[in-house]
Amino acid sequence: MHIKPVQYSDAGSYECQVTDGEQVLSTFIHLRVKRPRALISGTRQYHMVPGSSLSINCTVIETRYPVRVVSWLKDDVPLTPPPPPLTPDADGPRLTVETHRGDVNTTSLLTLAAVGADDSGVYTCRARGAAPDSVKLFVDNADKTAAISRRNSTGSALSGRGPATWLLPVTACLLAR
Repeated sequence: MHIKPVQYSDAGSYECQVTDGEQVLSTFIHLRVKRPRALISGTRQYHMVPGSSLSINCTVIETRYPVRVVSWLKDDVPLTPPPPPLTPDADGPRLTVETHRGDVNTTSLLTLAAVGADDSGVYTCRARGAAPDSVKLFVDNADKTAAISRRNSTGSALSGRGPATWLLPVTACLLAR
């Protein structure tokens, strides 16, 4: 048996039965359909003082190949690191993104230097064909604390019965007698 193209709803247990007219032999196979997704690592709540730096590490996992582009958004608006300054700045840019493609996974590091009240919001790591992951940053100048918490988010590309990235064949069993 082959399932092409694999759908997320195809996940589950399958039974293969073979009979020789007298005996029935069977085996069960469990199919897991991998869903590519962004995964932000680390603790889910941080307390920060305004002026400190924040780094958020995101890895796009369960993809067949490493993704080419990882995007960062703040409150659903794309974040774009500024171009390098024409004159050197001793402090460097306030926003940096470093992305590294491995053999399978892609990792992206978003760094905000000297966070302030304007940096409060929802930060989302997104890659094409993968479910995004988000954290929420609150910076409070009054008591100088910040909190980050995970927000569940679903990617529109992964809702419903969209085609899976992986084509996973389900192997049928054969009985040689």
